[in-house]
Amino acid sequence: MKGTTGSLTTFVCLAAFLIASFMAPEPGPFAAETKPSKTEKQIEVTIIHVDKYGVYAPNLVFYWDPAMNKQKIATLTGVAEQLRNKNAVITYASTSDNSRDKRPVLVDIAAIKRETPPAGDTAPPREPSRPSPSGSDKGVPGQPKEELKSEKEEVAVQKPKQEIELSQTKPVSPGSPTISRPEVTNFVHQCIDAAQSKDIERSLGCYGEQVDYYSKGIVNKDFIRKDKGYYFRNWDRISSSIDGDIVLIVIDQPDLRIAKFNSRFRVENAKSKASGRAENIWKIQKVGNELKIVDEKQKIIERD
Repeated sequence: MKGTTGSLTTFVCLAAFLIASFMAPEPGPFAAETKPSKTEKQIEVTIIHVDKYGVYAPNLVFYWDPAMNKQKIATLTGVAEQLRNKNAVITYASTSDNSRDKRPVLVDIAAIKRETPPAGDTAPPREPSRPSPSGSDKGVPGQPKEELKSEKEEVAVQKPKQEIELSQTKPVSPGSPTISRPEVTNFVHQCIDAAQSKDIERSLGCYGEQVDYYSKGIVNKDFIRKDKGYYFRNWDRISSSIDGDIVLIVIDQPDLRIAKFNSRFRVENAKSKASGRAENIWKIQKVGNELKIVDEKQKIIERD
């Protein structure tokens, strides 16, 4: 009797297994797909902006990983702040190339290490941020002569500055003004035209009360007035035009935008002249109904 019961139990278990096997659904065209895995990559970019969402480069945003701890994010934020307006190597995780993956995740960021020239070789001279009025000094045109010498040493190394110092803004409310692309485009053209016309008042109207100005740090309008006055007096003719498109970078603050564009310049006086191309990065804020430059950087990228 016991043998019959055991055989019956075995038969029932085997039958149940066979039925379950035949009834199990085969994966079809609508079965859930596994998410593509992210792979780590590296890219060399210019750091333009850093905020709570990530690190911004021209036409790219590298987002903070939600799984990354706060201490790691704070450390990388500090590194990114020190590398603002400079080239850096970013390590990021992505499921595809940058044109298709709209949310690449930032893994690491580091300064670019250049090879040290062999002993006895002379390192290439640093480029000035703007052509000087004399042609021999390599400082910023418009800076008082006694400041031109130190300008060479300051162009390549920007001191890190906190974002609150640059724009001096308060937390943005939902009703804060926003900035459109046509507004930025018109504003950039108007400011360049004011400089070409050597119109000091129109030029000053382009700036906020406090500006992170080239390599000089945070300055007020009195400083900018002296700088522009010196620049306009020393060059008889000033010509500047936008070369290509204006790249507009939208950040988390609706009343603040970053404009990046190249320009062609030519300046002349009785003794000298200079011309070439420059890369410009302006941080523009809407104050009331007017746009103001609150951060201005420039780098010479080509000399004629």
